[in-house]
Amino acid sequence: MKLTTYLNHELIRSKRLASEDPKRSFAAAEMVLELSSKHQLRLISGQALFHMAYACRVMSDYGKGLNYAFQSLDLLKSCEDVIGICRAQNIIGIIYFYFGAYDDAISYFLSALPLAQKASDANLETSILNNIGEIYREAKNDDKAFKYYEKALKIALENALMVNASAIHLNMGEVLFHSKQYDKSLTHLTRAYVIIKDMNHLLEQGEIETKLGRANVHAGQLSKARDYFLSALEKLKVVENKFYLVDLLVEMASLDVISGKSPMRNLNEALEIAIAQKFEKKVADIYLLISSYYESQRDYRMAFDYYRNHHLKLNEVDASNLSKKLEILSIEIARSNDVSERHELNIINERLIKDVEVQKQALEQMREKHQELIKENQYDELTEVLNRRGLEKRSKQFFENQSRIKGVMMILDIDYFKRYNDTFGHVRGDWCLKTIAKGLGELFRDHLFGRYGGEEFIAFVRCETKEDAIDLMEQARKRVASMAIDRGLSDGTTVTISVGGTFGELSADQIRQAVDMADKALYQAKDEGRDRVMLMPANLL
Repeated sequence: MKLTTYLNHELIRSKRLASEDPKRSFAAAEMVLELSSKHQLRLISGQALFHMAYACRVMSDYGKGLNYAFQSLDLLKSCEDVIGICRAQNIIGIIYFYFGAYDDAISYFLSALPLAQKASDANLETSILNNIGEIYREAKNDDKAFKYYEKALKIALENALMVNASAIHLNMGEVLFHSKQYDKSLTHLTRAYVIIKDMNHLLEQGEIETKLGRANVHAGQLSKARDYFLSALEKLKVVENKFYLVDLLVEMASLDVISGKSPMRNLNEALEIAIAQKFEKKVADIYLLISSYYESQRDYRMAFDYYRNHHLKLNEVDASNLSKKLEILSIEIARSNDVSERHELNIINERLIKDVEVQKQALEQMREKHQELIKENQYDELTEVLNRRGLEKRSKQFFENQSRIKGVMMILDIDYFKRYNDTFGHVRGDWCLKTIAKGLGELFRDHLFGRYGGEEFIAFVRCETKEDAIDLMEQARKRVASMAIDRGLSDGTTVTISVGGTFGELSADQIRQAVDMADKALYQAKDEGRDRVMLMPANLL
């Protein structure tokens, strides 16, 4: 096999691997670059650099991608490869778009467009026209976006580029949806779906089904929307595309709200994926959605917590965007041969470096303050043990790596605490609460423990048998009785606690059920005279 034939075969393999395994795609193209450079095959080297840039784009490594794309463009220009130049300019425009440098992106797209037309490459032409439409859509210029989409769609249909046509219909549907032309939006989404549904394109099908589900939610067709969402969920999980899965989960949460259900399960899953995948803008958007939900439930403290998270994340996104601009500028400085231009770019670069440093410092201060506020909001101000919010968050961590844990869930309540307050006053009552909280906190140091509200505390402790559970509850009761004497809590009146509990294997989603049963056991303990423990039968869990 000739070397050029082998290298071209490897480039085809690199292209095929780009979407499913970009690391292998990059490695294949890099190997081609090494061999082609060694044998001075400039055209193949330029093509290899383009495939490396494309793989970097898929991996969201935009800085390296832009660098490789520029190198590719220089080599392909020297070889006068019109299609290669067009593709390189297109990928440069796409990367500039991801950097948010829209003017530069459009400049490269407009340079590539006549080359695609000259080469009669309808696939590239529709891609470039669609990309220009995407920039105008992002810039909220829907009229211009739609004009470019229409041009792209016409060429795609004339040349039977049906996958392209489906993607363009989808984009047109999005523009129309956001401009509140819902019927027209649904028409384009339906056309996109009709084209793609019988092809083996699960990712595209899942994306369109998500948008169709959203359109049907808006139209009040909730059952139909649910069907689309479930179908999209199945497809996106097969192709393991996390980006569109986050969008789907957010739309499913919207359906939950309209159906009278809590959206938190879907929003929490979307948030976990977005954080893990570093989809920072999506993380910020989800924080805002969660904040709005808690506000609608009149849980203003939680609403404020998540709104603060939203604000912090937006600042992180801004800092990241500034760093991206600095990255672009560094590449442009390295490419420039004009002395005066390099001088001007260096001045801008120095200013940006200072701006990035200032923003990083401000962001770090915000993070530190944020962590202080998180601690404040998760801990009870009086007793300094976990509050309800802290218990909820800590319980998720407690069960993070295990589906079920055997143990006892208990509620501990100070007996006749109102009488204590009335007798000694609230200052003494607060001291009593703090003292008991400290003693119980020491007892349950390595377990889940906090203030449930008022004079009630909650604990979940690992143990193996019912007898162990009762022993732990008795230890807590006796600890308080001992402190009442040793630390002078009683002072003429008895200070005791009643403890209600339930024992068994517990999963994260059974915490509420276990607390309810422990609460019933607590009331039974109080009905039978207080200063005692009561354990619910294990078979109730």
